[in-house]
Amino acid sequence: MAENFLKTGCISMQINRAELQKVRVKLSRDALTIQKEGTGSVSPSSSSPVNQPESTNGKAESPTWKRSPFTSTNGEASSPTQKKPTPPIGERKVKLTKRKVGGLGMSIKGGRESNLPIAISKIYKDQAAYETGQLHEGDIILEVNGQDIRRATHDEAVAVLKKGGSEIELTVIHSSSHSSVNDSEMTAGTTSEVSQSSVSKQANGIVRSVEESSSDAECRENSSQKSSEVGETDSNSSLQSWTDNIVLPLTFASVSRYKSGEDTLRSNAFEVSSMDGGASVVLYSENKVELLSWYSAIKDRVVLLLEQAMNLSSASLPSSEQVIHMGWIWERLRSTNHWNVWKRKFLTVKGSELQIFEMPPVATRDWLKSEVSYNLMEIVCHTCKEDEQVDKRDNCFTVQSCSGGSHYLAVDTEADLTEIVNRVQEATHQAVVQIESRSFPGKWRGQSVKLVLDLKRGLRLYSGTDRSLLWQYRFSFLRGSSDDGSRKIVLLFSQSPAGPFDRQELEFTNMQQVLTVMHAFYAAKVAQVDPNFSFDNSF
Repeated sequence: MAENFLKTGCISMQINRAELQKVRVKLSRDALTIQKEGTGSVSPSSSSPVNQPESTNGKAESPTWKRSPFTSTNGEASSPTQKKPTPPIGERKVKLTKRKVGGLGMSIKGGRESNLPIAISKIYKDQAAYETGQLHEGDIILEVNGQDIRRATHDEAVAVLKKGGSEIELTVIHSSSHSSVNDSEMTAGTTSEVSQSSVSKQANGIVRSVEESSSDAECRENSSQKSSEVGETDSNSSLQSWTDNIVLPLTFASVSRYKSGEDTLRSNAFEVSSMDGGASVVLYSENKVELLSWYSAIKDRVVLLLEQAMNLSSASLPSSEQVIHMGWIWERLRSTNHWNVWKRKFLTVKGSELQIFEMPPVATRDWLKSEVSYNLMEIVCHTCKEDEQVDKRDNCFTVQSCSGGSHYLAVDTEADLTEIVNRVQEATHQAVVQIESRSFPGKWRGQSVKLVLDLKRGLRLYSGTDRSLLWQYRFSFLRGSSDDGSRKIVLLFSQSPAGPFDRQELEFTNMQQVLTVMHAFYAAKVAQVDPNFSFDNSF
């Protein structure tokens, strides 16, 4: 039974910086399937030659689509400089035997409806047509078993080839010697799949469903010319042209409009990368509506799968350590390479901690493998305004900790940034509510003291010797503060905004930590009064 896909259709895939290829894309609940004409299936985790091509330095390249070479149906990389044999001039008759697996092993294009002759558009290596050694891409089929198909429609030609029996004789002439055929016209069309509905087959070790779907019609509408693969057949000699080429899991996948490692926004394209970065696909379309539709559909699935992963992780954690956010971010490295300064990282907000990972924490033990881990009450997060951005990337923010850690981060969209802002604030407020109070040793008027921040009672100062209460103020009485950038803090308190003011000067070893935690308590107190505070205010 065919899988129920959420979205299917044809779009261009970027092969390299200057080349695009039409592919069919199928979006399921947990994977993105890329289909190409007449190519084999590749899994991102596979070690086949298609997925691990040889590079010029003799090492296996990362199996990303944008760097993958063209491949033949048996998975071997084909050389772009390999010369094809010169087709003979004039008409010739070629006999070939249809195989149970692979059929005739070729694809055809053209037809009366497109005002073009029926021609062989592709021959698949080691299949029936290839083994004859007498057929060539660009050959025009004049007759099938003596039946003239010069004026046949595309579908009529397909039917004749399907019903031709196990032994077929073709009368062909190459397009170079046929005045009515233009090479550019022969390759101008998109593809169509001609197959028997709801028939499941197995060929070349790949199981796939052969169906006429709405996506096939969409692919045909994009061009005036059809193409069908005279390929694998069953007893009814059905034909098909699209085969799975890569299946990219969407669990913990990333979606980005920016070029990898750069601050350059892709033009009419976006990239989908697997969790480990081992497989990636760059989808391209000049149709803005189509591109946004695919971007949104894939992004929505990735977000939903992240939510499911969060729920799964939280199920085994206590209530104080629930995961309330996880997702990919990009961190700007302190590098001199102007083209590769952004690295993909994974950010989580769990309990009272903000953590940054190189890879998503899938198992429980993975939570101990973070690159950095910060107490939310002890970090300052700041969204960057346009004049604060260090390069062309938008939607940037910084994270600075009291211990000296500093990170310049970015996300793909403004909505992503807003989501992180809200979740960090929410988690910070919850962390304050759970601990209720924090204390810091310091000095006041030359004596040792302890400043206590209490969510219910406000700010209280105790003697460090006899623990007597020296003074206390509500959070609402705090009117202002200043510091010397080193150790001293001045706090101004008043019951009335107009004064008079009580000036209290304190000294701490880690002044920045006190100010940051004080800000967290103050914000949490305001949020208790106004529940919308955490969602209406940025960092």
